[in-house]
This record gives sequence, C-alpha cells and structure tokens, in this order.
Amino acid sequence: MPDINKKYFAQIGVDDIVISCHVVNPSDCLDSEGVHSEVAGKEFLQSTHNIPVEKWIEYSPTGAFRTNGACIGGTYDSANDVFISIKPYGSWILSAGYQWEAPIAYPTDTGDFPIGWDEDNQKWFREGFDTNDWDSNTLAWV
Repeated sequence: MPDINKKYFAQIGVDDIVISCHVVNPSDCLDSEGVHSEVAGKEFLQSTHNIPVEKWIEYSPTGAFRTNGACIGGTYDSANDVFISIKPYGSWILSAGYQWEAPIAYPTDTGDFPIGWDEDNQKWFREGFDTNDWDSNTLAWV
C-alpha cells in the first residue's frame, strides 16, 4: 500500500523506459513558498543523485494522476503524460485508458480460483478444474 505521506518519482532512461522509482519526503518537494512542487522534487533528486531534472517524473502509485503508477521496465508516454506498464503478452493491446487488454475479454465467471492467460492458444484458463478453458462465445468454462 502506498504511503500517502510520501511523494513518488520515476527515473526515465533511454526510450522513455522507467529505470528506477524513488520515494521522497514531501518536505523535499516544497517550493520557496512552502507549496508542493514537482519541480522542487526533481531538483532535490538531481542534487541527491546527480541525474538531470528532466529524467525525473512524479507519479501517483494509485494512478490518481498520470493514469497509472510507474513501474520499472514500464514506459512514460510524454505526449499523453501517462505511465504505461510492461506489456504482459505480445497479443495484448493498449486500451484508450492506457491499460493492457487481452484480445479476448476476461471471463465473467471468475469464482474463487486463479485465472491465467495462455498466449500460445489465445485463451483464458483456470487450473484444478475439469472445465479449464473459458469460451468467450458461450461465456462458460468448458
């Protein structure tokens, strides 16, 4: 659970890949008037790590701003000012809300069991049941 009393910054590397995430005390993100400032946080991180301010982007771990929390290996899309998580599978597509989605909708019958994605066969599955595969046409496990 993120600490609401902290500020979060991602370090951006080559090709806008997130290479590290840092937690900063709010007091290190105050401007000269004592107001929270992303720029002040970036300047603090630059002075602490000797990494230019343009390589730091503040984020919310809950997605309250910049749509998603940052994650190492994910990307920062500067054109849309959003963080995007690592693409989980080659067939998945990025939604308009910047979330990765499978080419087949997630099962509606989720029960109390783990559900996984089978990339090779392009289907959802569950383990430990006689009916393991999700049929997106009948909306049932088969």
